[in-house]
Amino acid sequence: MKITIACVGKIKEKYLTAGIAEYSKRLSRYCTLQIIEAADEKTPDGASEAEETAIKEKEGDRLLKLIPDNAYVIALAIDGQMMNSVEFSEQISSLTVRGISHIVFVIGGSLGLSPQVLGRADQKLSFSKMTFPHQLMRMILLEQIYRSFRILHHEPYHKYMSMCRRRRGSCEPSKGSGNFESWYACESAEHKAIRSLYKLRHKVSHECF
Repeated sequence: MKITIACVGKIKEKYLTAGIAEYSKRLSRYCTLQIIEAADEKTPDGASEAEETAIKEKEGDRLLKLIPDNAYVIALAIDGQMMNSVEFSEQISSLTVRGISHIVFVIGGSLGLSPQVLGRADQKLSFSKMTFPHQLMRMILLEQIYRSFRILHHEPYHKYMSMCRRRRGSCEPSKGSGNFESWYACESAEHKAIRSLYKLRHKVSHECF
């Protein structure tokens, strides 16, 4: 399976580049990963609707040139289909069974995707009704793809992450808990990149997920 992330703009934040590099390395076990970037357009302050449309079209034209004709295209859009992680993994598995060997995920710039790109998409996917920075979405998407492959291979990452979310109200498990060793395994093995993100964004010293 080949997976391409087609996105707009470069990422400068070190905590994001570190997280993206980490998940890219992990994904190399399961697929051939490619991240390709289209140049972004500067959006002036107080841009009119017409100016924003023109910017999206320019970025969209660049994205379309990066998408092979035979690829299955999934566009990230706020009005797309929402699914949980298990459903997402089943979607990837289903595409593989159908003989699709190349999936292209498309992430737009700060203004989103043009109608032309959305029209090229075979599917629209939404991670939330909330709005996230498009640079951050690149890492979130990679983490979810990695999680999907772990689920499909019946590997323990997804179980550990779920346990951490259940425990997130307390960053120190009690030593009497039966999950003590698993909590530390999860903490040390799977979450360095995500913990770094939360430490920087929320100024906390420990986080369970």
